[in-house]
Amino acid sequence: MAQLHKRFTDEQVRDLMKRYSNGEIKREHVQTVLNIGKSRFFSLMNLYRKNPVAFSIAYKRTKATRVIAGPLERNILKELAVALEVY
Repeated sequence: MAQLHKRFTDEQVRDLMKRYSNGEIKREHVQTVLNIGKSRFFSLMNLYRKNPVAFSIAYKRTKATRVIAGPLERNILKELAVALEVY
């Protein structure tokens, strides 16, 4: 199952939350469409109610990925240099 932010746009989820808030559709229907559980639904609903205009399901990373720490990278490069000298 793909992540929610990869399957739906912010606008699509915002529309479902708006329709649920207005009583047009049931919670179970929203959960089925989004393929999420009850806890995740209410978590999203909470975020939506706090600020409907700025509501977003976009995933934001807190730090860079695939980064090797400086000292570790220097050590790896040094070992590679030694290995190349042997050959």
